[in-house]
Amino acid sequence: MQKSLSIKDRHVRPLEMMFLCALMSGFFGINLGSLFAFREQLSYLFMLDSYDLDNVLGVFLLGALAGAFLGGFIVSGSGRRIGIILGFVFGAAADCTGVLAPSFSTLLLSEIAAGAGFGIFMVASTVYGCEIAASFMRGRCCCLPAVGCAFGIGFVIICRDLLPANSGAAVFLIAGSAVLLCCAVIIRFPESPRWLVRAGFNEAALASLIFLRDDQMEASRELALINERGRLPDRDLRLFLHSGIYRSALWLLLILTFFIHMAGIAFIPYASLDLISRFQQQFLGYFYTYSYDYGYGFIKAAVTVGIFGAITALWLSDRMKRTGLLLGSIIACLVTLILLSGPSLFGFSNISTILLSALVLVFIYASMLCLVLFFFVFVPELLPTAGREFGVSVVYITCFAALLGGINELNPVIGYYSLSFFFAFCASVCALLAVFISRKMPETSAIALETLETRLFEDKLLSRKPLS
Repeated sequence: MQKSLSIKDRHVRPLEMMFLCALMSGFFGINLGSLFAFREQLSYLFMLDSYDLDNVLGVFLLGALAGAFLGGFIVSGSGRRIGIILGFVFGAAADCTGVLAPSFSTLLLSEIAAGAGFGIFMVASTVYGCEIAASFMRGRCCCLPAVGCAFGIGFVIICRDLLPANSGAAVFLIAGSAVLLCCAVIIRFPESPRWLVRAGFNEAALASLIFLRDDQMEASRELALINERGRLPDRDLRLFLHSGIYRSALWLLLILTFFIHMAGIAFIPYASLDLISRFQQQFLGYFYTYSYDYGYGFIKAAVTVGIFGAITALWLSDRMKRTGLLLGSIIACLVTLILLSGPSLFGFSNISTILLSALVLVFIYASMLCLVLFFFVFVPELLPTAGREFGVSVVYITCFAALLGGINELNPVIGYYSLSFFFAFCASVCALLAVFISRKMPETSAIALETLETRLFEDKLLSRKPLS
C-alpha cells in the first residue's frame, strides 16, 4: 500500500501541468460565456438583433475550425508545448481586443482570432495531456482542459454581476493573468517525451520523463517502450495514406463524431432554452417570450449541470470502465430524448414546465459527460503517436463543422418537420450510437499508450467486438 501511494505521489506532476492547462482553457470559456452573459449589452452597444449575436458564435466556430487545422501542423512540427503557448496567446490577445472593440466588425475579428486560438490550444492540450500522464491517471489529465473551459463559461454567467464594468480593468486582469500563466508554462512545462523521441531527441525525452515520473528507472523503462513503438517510418497524413489500420481507427472516431452530432448531444445544450420555448408554444398553448438576459435561472442551472457533467468525467474516468461510463451517458441521453419526444408524439401535452426543464437539464448533464469522455479521452488514446495530432486535428475539424451546421440548421429543421420528429430522430440516432459503441469501442483505462498502439497495429484493438 505504501509503495502504491508513493508511486501516485511521484506522478502528481502531470496533474500540475494539466491544471495549468485547465486555467488557460478557462480563458476560452470566459470568452464563450461572455457572448451569452452580456448578450443584451452587446445588442444595445452595437445595435444588433438576436440573429447577429448568434452569428458571433458561428464566427468563433469558424475560427476554431481553422485553428484546429493549423494546430495539427504546429503541434506536429514544433511540439505540443509550443502549440499550447501559441493558442493561449492568440486567445488572450483576442479577449483583450474584444473587450475594447469599438465596432461590431472588430468584435467579429477578435472572435475569429479567439476561435483560432481555441482550436490550436485544444489540439495541443488534448495530445499533451494524453502523452505526459501515467496510465492510471491519464483520464484525469485529459479531462482537465474541458473542465477548465466549462468553469470559465459558468464563472462568467453565474458571477456576471461581480465582474469589473470598466473595460480597462478587465483588460488589465486578462493580460496580467495571461502573462503569469505563460511564464509558468515556459518555466514548468516539459515537452512531450513521445514527440521528442519521434523528433530524434532521446536524451531530452529521458530528461522530460525523469521530471514527469521523478524516478530514473521508471523513466528509462518507459523510454524503452516508446522507442520500441516509435519506429514507424510514416507520420500524420503519410501514415493515413499508407496504413489501413490507422485509417480504420480514424474512420471509427469520425463516424462516432458524426453520430454524436446527429443525436443532438453537442448542440441541444446550446439550443435548450429555444427548444423549451418551442415546446411550450406548440403543446402547452401559450407563448413564452424570454429575454436573452442570461442571468435567467434556467441558464445558470444548465451551466451548473454542465460543469458537474465535466467534473463527473474527470472523477470517474480513471475509477471505472470508460466504455461503460460512455455508454451509460449515451443511454441517459437516449432515455431523456424518448421522454421528451413521447408527449409531443402521442399528444400528452400536459407536461409541466418544471418537468420539461428537468429533462433538458438531465440531458445536458449526460451530454457533457459523453462529450468530455469521447473527445478528450478516447480520441487521443485510440490513435498512435505517429498520427495522434493529425487524427485529433481531423476529429476536431469535423466536430466544429458539425456543430456549426447543427446550430444553423436547427430552426429550419424544426420548422419544417416539427419538434416531435426532431426529438424522435435524435433518439433513434442515439440508439444506433449506443449499439455501435457497445460493439466497437475498446476499453482503454489503466493501459499504457504503447500497449494500446501495439494492439492497434496487431489488429486486436478495434476488432475485439466485431459488428455482426
